[in-house]
Amino acid sequence: MRSTTTRKAIPAVRRKARERAADEACLIDAMDAIAGHSLSFWDAMLWATAKRAGCGLLVTEDGRDGLALGGVTWANPFVSPRSPWLVQALRAPR
Repeated sequence: MRSTTTRKAIPAVRRKARERAADEACLIDAMDAIAGHSLSFWDAMLWATAKRAGCGLLVTEDGRDGLALGGVTWANPFVSPRSPWLVQALRAPR
């Protein structure tokens, strides 16, 4: 994806994004995901924090595009063609 395309997508992503700090419960969930699903530590922390925040879609270039785990689906914004989960999320009203 070209940088100009990425820059244009940022406002739409920010309107739909939520922020949440990781906590001890996220760490425990992450450690379970590492053991049970062979995730790296940081991928597991991203997933656990998104899960605890109630996010259904985790937009990240890390992890596996389309992986669904614990109600969270991972979408890589840099894959081509663009992830259908990301396209749907950007079109949905907030």
